[in-house]
Amino acid sequence: VHIVAVSLHCGGSVIALKHNKHNQTTKSFGIRRKLILYLGLFTIILFLTLYLTQTVFLDDFYRHMKLKEPKTAAAIIASKLGTDALPDVVTQQRESNQLCIQVLNSAFLGVCTDSDVCYSHAANGHCFLHDLHPVGQRTFLTKLKNESSGTYFGEYRISSPWDNLPKTEDVDNGSVWLYVTTAADPQGAEYYIIISTTITPVSAAVKTLRSELLVAMIVLIAAAVVMGIILSRSISKPLETINAAAEKLGRGEYDLEDNLHSGQNSYREIVQLKDTLMLTAQELKKTDTLRRELIANISHDLRTPLTMIRGYAEMMRDIPGENTPQNMQIIVDESARLSSLVNDLLDLSKLQSGTAPYCPAPFSITACIRQIIERCSRMTQTDGYHIDFICDCGEVMVYADPTRIEQVIYNLLGNAINYTGADKRILVRESFCANHTRVHIDVIDTGSGIAPENLTHIWDRYYKENKTHKRSAVGTGLGLSIVKQILEQHNAHYGVLSDESPQHHGSCFWFELNIYSDTQIPAP
Repeated sequence: VHIVAVSLHCGGSVIALKHNKHNQTTKSFGIRRKLILYLGLFTIILFLTLYLTQTVFLDDFYRHMKLKEPKTAAAIIASKLGTDALPDVVTQQRESNQLCIQVLNSAFLGVCTDSDVCYSHAANGHCFLHDLHPVGQRTFLTKLKNESSGTYFGEYRISSPWDNLPKTEDVDNGSVWLYVTTAADPQGAEYYIIISTTITPVSAAVKTLRSELLVAMIVLIAAAVVMGIILSRSISKPLETINAAAEKLGRGEYDLEDNLHSGQNSYREIVQLKDTLMLTAQELKKTDTLRRELIANISHDLRTPLTMIRGYAEMMRDIPGENTPQNMQIIVDESARLSSLVNDLLDLSKLQSGTAPYCPAPFSITACIRQIIERCSRMTQTDGYHIDFICDCGEVMVYADPTRIEQVIYNLLGNAINYTGADKRILVRESFCANHTRVHIDVIDTGSGIAPENLTHIWDRYYKENKTHKRSAVGTGLGLSIVKQILEQHNAHYGVLSDESPQHHGSCFWFELNIYSDTQIPAP
């Protein structure tokens, strides 16, 4: 019932995931549509900006810029009043800004040139200031001086007399801006600066620009659509390929070379995404291979003791006289091996998940090694094994988890016993590192050695150079993986050295631990 419920629950989850995926696909837009839409919106916004600035607000921009010209020119001329540079400055402002300029003193006499008026080149020797009557000019300037703050600005028709200055409501051909201001030279003498500039109608230009912008808008929108299609294809096509490869990866198909071979000249980010997916596929393939090997190896190691226990138990039950201490010992040994394998699996799982207890304390690593070697020697001497211990540094204290470090030494010794040479000798060596802040432990066997390309994989669970699972004489095949996890939990340095040359065989597994408070207890 529970299995059926779980199956239904999982099936419902799969259906829900597929349904959610379908909804997400139907609700969201693809890259192609979005890119074309964004380019189209950008083109429309660009056109509207050009349309508003070049037609609707063109007259306001033009009038604003023309207003600044006489004000700026008047300020520059005022700074040169009473100096010999005044005529040159007036000429410069006249020619650069196309202005008519007249500078009068307090007696209403011209001080600019002999003709009193500086004509604009654009006016062909005639400008608005020539149509002003001198009497009306004096009357207006006197009124300006008495009633205003000394500055006046107005818009007029050229035909308007000076003594009658009606303000023009609509800009017309021949309309001008008249700017008058008073200023004083460094000696305090007062002057009138009178500047006029012509206002050119822009209505005809606006009509022309509207027609041109309409054509430009059609061309730009068409170009945006074409560019959006081209760009979207160049972006979406490799992404679709990567998505198809990712779906294959989700189904457990890890060979993605053919799917991701294309698109090498695509965008950098897409190439990086492809490389990341390829690396992920390789790592998942490696993990899946290790998982399969682990299941196969564990199944083999579990099946062997269970088969022997069952076989000997049935034999002792069915055959009279087989209930012997020897047969009972075999059952006990296989039960112990089975228990050891389960315990190692639990320890490895706890270490990898970070839930294993970590209880560091100061203890003598030298005494720990001696005790473990003594225990192992008693069990292996009958088989002809010899374990030698060389200590070059006396008694050394370390700060670590004693139980876990004992497990490391036991596992390394068990591995050395399994793979040592015909002489059945193992060497354990303890020494100081160069700076005397860490103790270095070596466990050396005289076996056939490890190929250099396999040194980095030797710490994997059930890793075998020939990929053929073999039941170890001692241990469960998980010892080196447990050693790796424990040493990494202690932030310890560790490694393996091996030499396959005919003269020097064997492997050296080593690790280093920090010395406790840099103290060293002398040997007795």
